[in-house]
Amino acid sequence: RVPDWERFYPREVGLPVAIRRLPFVGRAREWEQLLMALSRVRAGAGQIVLIFGEAGVGKTRLAEEFARWACEHEQALALYGRCYELENSMPWQLWGEVLRQGISHLHRADLTGVPSAWLAELSELLPELARVIPELSLVALPPEHRQYRLFETISHILKALAARHAPLVLFLDDLQWADSSSLDFLCYLIERIASEPVLIIGAARLEEPSPGVERVRHHGVRSGRLSEMTLGRLGEREISQLVQSLEVETTADFGGRLYRASLGNPLFATAVLHALFENGAFVAEGTRWRLSDPSRIELAPSAVQLLERRVKRASAAAQRVLQMVACAVQIELEVLEAAWEGAAEELFTHLTELTAQGVVVEREGRYEFVHDKFREVVYRSIEGPQRTWLHRRLAQAIQRVYTDPSAAGLAEPLAQHYEQGGHLKQALAWFLAAIAEHRRRFQLEEGLRCIERAVRVVQRLAGRLSERERRAQEFDLILERLDLRLACGQLHAAQEDCEWLLVLAEGLDLTRKAKAFHWKAQWLVGAGRYEEARRWTQQALKLHPLDPLVRANLLSQLGLIAFCRGEYEAALHSYQHALEIFCLHSPMKAAYAWNDCANALLKLGQYQQALAHYQRALELYQELQDMQKVSAVLNNIGATLRYLGKYQEAQEYLERACALDRAHGNRRGLGYSLCNLAQTSRMLGAPQRALELSQEAFAIFCELEDPLGQCLLHRWLGVSYRDLGHREMALHHLRCALERAQALRADAEEGACLVELAQTVPDAHEALPLLERALALIEQHRWHGEIGIRAFYLAYQIFEALHQPERARDALNRAHEELRKTAEHITDPELRSSFLEIPLHRQILAAVDSPP
Repeated sequence: RVPDWERFYPREVGLPVAIRRLPFVGRAREWEQLLMALSRVRAGAGQIVLIFGEAGVGKTRLAEEFARWACEHEQALALYGRCYELENSMPWQLWGEVLRQGISHLHRADLTGVPSAWLAELSELLPELARVIPELSLVALPPEHRQYRLFETISHILKALAARHAPLVLFLDDLQWADSSSLDFLCYLIERIASEPVLIIGAARLEEPSPGVERVRHHGVRSGRLSEMTLGRLGEREISQLVQSLEVETTADFGGRLYRASLGNPLFATAVLHALFENGAFVAEGTRWRLSDPSRIELAPSAVQLLERRVKRASAAAQRVLQMVACAVQIELEVLEAAWEGAAEELFTHLTELTAQGVVVEREGRYEFVHDKFREVVYRSIEGPQRTWLHRRLAQAIQRVYTDPSAAGLAEPLAQHYEQGGHLKQALAWFLAAIAEHRRRFQLEEGLRCIERAVRVVQRLAGRLSERERRAQEFDLILERLDLRLACGQLHAAQEDCEWLLVLAEGLDLTRKAKAFHWKAQWLVGAGRYEEARRWTQQALKLHPLDPLVRANLLSQLGLIAFCRGEYEAALHSYQHALEIFCLHSPMKAAYAWNDCANALLKLGQYQQALAHYQRALELYQELQDMQKVSAVLNNIGATLRYLGKYQEAQEYLERACALDRAHGNRRGLGYSLCNLAQTSRMLGAPQRALELSQEAFAIFCELEDPLGQCLLHRWLGVSYRDLGHREMALHHLRCALERAQALRADAEEGACLVELAQTVPDAHEALPLLERALALIEQHRWHGEIGIRAFYLAYQIFEALHQPERARDALNRAHEELRKTAEHITDPELRSSFLEIPLHRQILAAVDSPP
């Protein structure tokens, strides 16, 4: 509080406009870099520019000034989105803000080609879309691919805006606080703007490293569309230039003094100038201001204290408004009014005062601090009991304003307010609602963070719930977390959840105990421990045999375990039983079972039957608009077509699968799609591309801690290096693959590794025992199709090299017999012809026809 404020700050003069918003100075090199990016955008190549720097250094100002310039001089359309420092960031908040501004520039015709159900789904996040298409109505769609549909719909809208208002400039501020969904879409958008007139400018703090921002940077580098800059503080010359452009009279050395006091940070320079006005260092003379006492610049010992003084300048009642905004981070006027205890007119007066002072700003009906440093100062100053009361008050205000907070995306903020307000049961109820909403929208990372908060709340409720209620509640939350962790590839963390589920299940009902066994088995499958997984699945079946869907799920899991072990006939048997049940009870699960049966048929060499099953699964998934499963089936169809010699068609299917996997962030699916695409590239005579694709897939499986995927890719890396003539590298990877396959007891993968090793070692005597082990596995499991054909023909070649003609002829006959039986299952003439035209198959037929 400044008692003599009126004397130094007369109302009739007012604060100079230049002081309220300091002139923009310096940054010539960075401006030139932005101009170069914009020129590339003008030429039809989308760009992203990332601006890094400390808080207050001027990242936002640089981007805003450039966006304003682009609008005035290049007729650009500029849209702005900002992230906020929340304990759990609101999903899609960044892009919701961008789209709310862009929606007024859209025409109905711009949305032609986007399914109306997808637009209706987006309208949940963006109700303003109804202004463009009033008749939108929600349709139930598969939740796990909501992200893909949103990605496609939002990118379509942004590209439509870019086409109508080129160039489109998107400024995304404070990316270090962005939620994972927003960053996932940004990565996706970078790939989609290659030929679009779109310039993305992102700003992030250097002092707060963010894995998400680093991921965006990686995507930008890989795409070749990234420019980045690091803003330093302003120099003394630039601060002096700033002073000279002010509408005030100062001393000659004032610029240097201001530079030293602010350390060149623009935010702190602004705070110093405001402090000087408040302290009376400037006096009004007519309509101008003059610096009367330069020494007062030394009164502020730190920039933080300057910010505190500026906040304290507000009246006591206005301070209460600031406290509410600090607790909410960003708050709608209607919610603020509901939380306010006084008259609405009084609240509006305070908001006007705080806005005029440059402490808060209103954006689209929401109030927030001009800079988050102001929020930090205010929030730290609120005492514990007062902070608890404010959070409780805000929670109650949200519920008064919104009849359905979940539908408005406010379940999680509401839960956080109740938690910090000490109302734990209400907090838990709203956290559960938020988790359900995240799962419905397939927001995995956000769901995991929300579960962590909910688990802590349950633990704090000890004594307020019965022990059984608490255990049951914690069991359900841990099960949710385990499911999400497995979906995110967090295998080690998921193991802890499995063990904790088993502990919690003791003393609970049989259904929960069966679920604990089932999920333990699922984790073991992911870890490659198949025999243990089989035992746990069988125990779960004994515990809960009556529920048909539970039984079908467990049968399907037994089929998967058998499949991973190379027991394809047993796998097919389990899958077919599961399919019968799913066809009666669940179309979505039936589609999954069709795909599983096809996988087993493929490994049994029944390629045409497998292709028919895959096509049935694809039809069902397309009807359900389940794009993640569509990509998996496209991958499988591509692999089947490769076995049938249809390499070009296989490549097309596999590239479609890769594109879908990248679009909705399906890392495991992408790994397998890339693996199959690598093998197809090899058959098309592109060994270098096959190697590069295999390396990318291997990196994914290492990231996901997927042992079977790593084993598979070691094998294909070995094959790729062999094709390129690097035998030592090939042998290294193939031996690694064999060791891993044996450790996993994955017989099918072990057999494949032995065949590849036998083909790679330089000496026939060394190759023979390897191949004999592979042939023993083939006989044991009665494998058919490609692996049998290859193994027996390789045996023929080895025996020829060892000058054992009788054994060579026997091996050739076995290869020919396996080829004939496999071809008999292919009744389609075109598919049969292409299958027999595969180079290996032609060699076998030619060898059989040649005289001994």
